[in-house]
Amino acid sequence: QTCPKCGAKHNAAGTLGEPAVPRVGDLSVCIKCAAPLQYDSKLVARWLDPDAVLKLDPEERADLERVIALVKRLPM
Repeated sequence: QTCPKCGAKHNAAGTLGEPAVPRVGDLSVCIKCAAPLQYDSKLVARWLDPDAVLKLDPEERADLERVIALVKRLPM
């Protein structure tokens, strides 16, 4: 798959520190551009626009924003 925001190729999914198999509705972050993503019914990662992020459960949104901040600090 590729990131719908920047086009970076994604060949793996994971949680913080370990591999994972995505499920419908799971949230993710592009490792290159830090775009918030969510897996759809076909397990395709779709970009979450700012309005969609604001509609997330507050705890989910906080976790997502924490991961986005971590990705943005990665040396690229």
